[in-house]
Amino acid sequence: ISLFFFSSRRRHTRCREVSWARRCVQETGKLHYQYVGQKGDKCLLKGAVSVCNPTDMNATCTHISQSMWGIYNKVLGDHLMKIMSEHAVEMKPIEKILGCTIEQALKKVKTAKDFDATFTAPVFGYSSVRNYYRKASSVLNLENIKIPTLILYTLDDPIVNENVIPYDECSGNKNIIIATHPCGGHMGFYEGLRPTSWIAIPPMGYFSAIEKWISKTHQINHLSLIHI
Repeated sequence: ISLFFFSSRRRHTRCREVSWARRCVQETGKLHYQYVGQKGDKCLLKGAVSVCNPTDMNATCTHISQSMWGIYNKVLGDHLMKIMSEHAVEMKPIEKILGCTIEQALKKVKTAKDFDATFTAPVFGYSSVRNYYRKASSVLNLENIKIPTLILYTLDDPIVNENVIPYDECSGNKNIIIATHPCGGHMGFYEGLRPTSWIAIPPMGYFSAIEKWISKTHQINHLSLIHI
């Protein structure tokens, strides 16, 4: 999940004006990093928060293949297979790229990595699934982030484990803060006897701090969130 903090004084054509404190926008982590990182000094956003995002796709894929007996890898693969099966008719045009029918290609898939190797990589022109993961890894863009960015992880995340948290890549960028918490799982962050999630508290607190900082240096009418 990625949240974006946007000053409406420089409105983007695809931005809907909403109350920033009440709404959040979800986007895949790698898109968030790539947008913010690739834009650099020209980024329209005033701040960003990233939660439990895998920055190194190859390392993350290796981890989910080995952790929890590979259960998550298989479950995700089954889910992707189901979606592809349900839309097999609409996906007919990609059979020329695959060199076989959708049904035949699906027989090769057992895990999420199998799906990417069979469908995602060839359809989008990548030479291999590892090449696709390498180029899709947002870790390549972290050093170029020029806006205040909070990156939040939990140390018991079964998908993005501690070994793939980009400490080294972020250590030289003064715009990035990496925060970790001992527990919370992957996008869970539940606590209490009647479990409630506190996942929104750190991002909203961070955005509140950015708002106060901006108000001291700029005059803005109101704040919004942008959907890339």
